[in-house]
Amino acid sequence: MPERRSTRHETTSRSSREKSGGAKKDVKEKRPTGQAFTRCRFMDDEWRICGDEVSPWLLETHDFLVVATLGAQKVGRSTVLSTLLSPFFHADGPSAANFQVPLGIHTAESFLEGQSSPGVDMCITMDRLLLLDAQPLFESSADLPSELCLMIFLASICHCILVVTDTALDPELWRFLRLLATLKAKVPDLASWLKTQANEASTPKEAFPHLLVVFNNMEEDEELHEPMEDFLKYTAWKAAPSIRCVTVPHLPGLSAEEMLCSAQAAELGRSLRQELFHEGSAAPGGFGGLQLTEKQWLNHLLEYWDFVQKRSEIQSYFDLPMAGRLKSLDSPDPKS
Repeated sequence: MPERRSTRHETTSRSSREKSGGAKKDVKEKRPTGQAFTRCRFMDDEWRICGDEVSPWLLETHDFLVVATLGAQKVGRSTVLSTLLSPFFHADGPSAANFQVPLGIHTAESFLEGQSSPGVDMCITMDRLLLLDAQPLFESSADLPSELCLMIFLASICHCILVVTDTALDPELWRFLRLLATLKAKVPDLASWLKTQANEASTPKEAFPHLLVVFNNMEEDEELHEPMEDFLKYTAWKAAPSIRCVTVPHLPGLSAEEMLCSAQAAELGRSLRQELFHEGSAAPGGFGGLQLTEKQWLNHLLEYWDFVQKRSEIQSYFDLPMAGRLKSLDSPDPKS
């Protein structure tokens, strides 16, 4: 993560930025040569990093952004993440012969059958977005400590987290976000851990990723953003470089191809890319002041994932008395 230029916390909605006429960085919309993306497994169903599968597709470049998605099942996590490639698909035009789905978008039948993919899928775009599509949250209450461990890890190795929900009020998700930020603040992030490994006396400040909350399949309504933004400002997420909320309408079409190749999806993809590359967003390759290449980033992850899993803070939280646990997981009153 880059060093912040100001201590003023930035919590902004898209429409308010447009009204203010703030300057924005150019968005990466140029069509890359060759195939638009490569997909592979980042973590298998046992939550082991698939380094041998990922490594051949990474480059010795600092010009990359890591974006992960978080949310419950059926809220459209994979679809939202895949629309980052829709400007390319729409420009090429739909073609049943060569179209491939970037990430694990499920059919209506698989939704009814309750299918979900454990682990983490990866999509590497040719303009160097590293997209991580994690398994859905809240599949089992018994897995909550493991889910938190995985999400703390992802929040520590990514530039941006997309939180996807399909409802205006999602108390379970809000409580999870509060708990995630609280515990993440206790676990050294990737940059801090690397400094410690190198025995450097000066440790970089703990870094949170940029947070983009996506209200999926909903009409544009600025009032949707305010409760979430207000809530997050009263949690440890206030340390994040930016908190932004966007509303995503329902995409036309019955198949993944129809949805992702549509003009609406292309417009959405450009809008989300604008959010990723807005002024003050994460510097490509930057993590807590450190500049890593894609290859270096991956090489550090195996040991760092082992480090995160061995941290005692997560299990210690769940070993607290029931009363204390319930107090932490009660109704998400922003000022509690």
